[in-house]
Formats: sequence, structure tokens, C-alpha cells
Amino acid sequence: MKLKLFIPVVLLSTGTIFNQAALAENYVNRNPVVANASNTAKIVNIRRLLEVSGVKSMIPNLLNQTIVKERTANPDIPQEYWDAVSEEIRPDELLEAMVPIYDKYFSNAEIRQMIAFYSTPVAKKITSKYPQILEKFTGESRIEASDYKKYFTDEEIEYLNAFENSRVGKKLTEVSSQMQKDLYEAGSKVGIEAAKRAVDKIINQNSSVY
Repeated sequence: MKLKLFIPVVLLSTGTIFNQAALAENYVNRNPVVANASNTAKIVNIRRLLEVSGVKSMIPNLLNQTIVKERTANPDIPQEYWDAVSEEIRPDELLEAMVPIYDKYFSNAEIRQMIAFYSTPVAKKITSKYPQILEKFTGESRIEASDYKKYFTDEEIEYLNAFENSRVGKKLTEVSSQMQKDLYEAGSKVGIEAAKRAVDKIINQNSSVY
């Protein structure tokens, strides 16, 4: 069983949205991210999936962690910039940027199947343990087979294996790598927009002083 499969790929990608490119390009690429899913019902279902899978509730904390990480990695950038970025970063923009990506890779029926899965007690248990699981994946070590029993019972592991081997589970495995690239690109655009707004705010504030 690949425990990583059950963590929405966006949670594995979010930490990269404030990369060096985003910082360097904060004056360009001002392209608003607009969801363009194929139909209204599917948009509603995708947003529901992002909620029940735990993505919506995790995004603000992950964004804050990313800002702290980038601030530490870029000590020459003034603190006022990071303060402005913290004020300007908008979790809802990142969530909306995910909608067309899920629309691209999954049918409405598949989205509904994932909603059903993440609404189960076992999947809810996974979402409740995202912080511990993500910390394991983003650290030096990997989650090994022996680690599964620290999180789940044998019956729960069997249930997760069944989902992994289902059609939609196999498709998640198949497209996860490309989805992660798309999410990285979408997240970078959101980061660039936030960085641009932050710079504009600082410029406007400094101009008003004189």
C-alpha cells in the first residue's frame, strides 16, 4: 500500500509555491487564475472533494509554513516583504487554482467516488493524521510498510488497499506525478500574484510617507 496515494497531491506540492522563481518574477506574469471546469455540477463536486479530503483546512497552515521556510532561506529580503506576503496570500485563490486541474484529470463520476472515499471513517482518520504523515514525507525518512500499523489497524489497511486497487485508485497513482507538476505551476502563479501585491503594497506605503 502506498500511503502517499491517500494524501492529496496538492498537499505534497504546496510547499513549493514560493520558490525562487516566484520571488524573482513578482513583477510579471500577472495572470489571474480562473477555474474553467466543464460544468457547474462538477465544479461544486471538486470543491467538495477539496473540503472532505482535508485540503481546504490544511492550506492556510501550509502556506504559513512555506512563508516561514522561504523567509529563513532568504535572509536578505526585508521582513516587511514577508509581512506583506502573509497579508496578501489568499488560500481561496490556491483552492480555485486546483479546480481546473482536477477537472482535467478526472471525470465527474471519479470525483464523486473520491468524495465517497474521503467521507468514510477510515479516510477521515487519514485526514486527521495529515500533519504527522506529511512531516514524515517531507523529512529525510520514508514511510515504510512497518509504519502503516502505527497509523491504521489491519482492517483499515485492507480497506485502503481495496481503494488503491480500484479503478479510481489506480488512476490517482497514474496521474499523480503530472498533477503534481500542474499544481506546482498553478501554485507558483498564485505565489507570484501574492508577491506582486506585497511589493505594490510596500511601494504604496513608502510613497505615502513622503
